[in-house]
Amino acid sequence: MKKFCLVLYLFAASIFALHGDDAQFFICRKCNDTTVKETRPNISFCGSGGNHNWFSLGKIGEQIYICRKCRLLVETAARPKINFCMATGNHNWFLLGKKGDDQYRCKKCQITACFASKPAINFCFAGGNHDWIKY
Repeated sequence: MKKFCLVLYLFAASIFALHGDDAQFFICRKCNDTTVKETRPNISFCGSGGNHNWFSLGKIGEQIYICRKCRLLVETAARPKINFCMATGNHNWFLLGKKGDDQYRCKKCQITACFASKPAINFCFAGGNHDWIKY
């Protein structure tokens, strides 16, 4: 799951560079697949069978949020929509910080992302607060 979040973050960052200001972060309600597109993604070939049921979490931006329940890491312009958490019910978003060039990793939960300054310490998945290391 930790590697999934890192890969997802890097994927979203690279797509944002390609698509620019109109890109949105989408998640499938059925298979939890994620993608970044300017328009609603193709619905064909859902991994759970049939068609994807895409839902937009919001416009890609500079703020890095993490869901306290499913650990999904997203870069959006504003607080992402709460609907359809992979873990259960609705997402519970927490703002970690602003996207930047400095890579940080939590020693406890291994979440990794690039921030403009030291990220928020609250709500580490390993318990207590994050213990961030700058690389």
